[in-house]
Amino acid sequence: MINAVKSKIIPILFLTIILAYMFFNFQGLSSFLATSDSDNIESVRKSIENAAVQCYALEGHYPPSIDYLKENYSIITNEDAYIYHYEVEASNIMPTILVFKKWKE
Repeated sequence: MINAVKSKIIPILFLTIILAYMFFNFQGLSSFLATSDSDNIESVRKSIENAAVQCYALEGHYPPSIDYLKENYSIITNEDAYIYHYEVEASNIMPTILVFKKWKE
């Protein structure tokens, strides 16, 4: 009788452990992917900022637009994945650079 109970409990316990592991592993994966997205956005924003600073160092003014950076400093943008906000106040003041991930449905 005890062996019959053990033979039923062990597979159920094993299955429960596997399902719990998969659940918590999935939570970790989704957390990792969310962190990865924010890291990518910051990396894209930083590359635009670095190109703007390089332009200022070489030309004595910040670039008037992201298009200027694309044409003269080899910046590549992905308008399908990101929204870019580049606002210039003056040629000697660092522009406001924001990058947002586009919402996909």
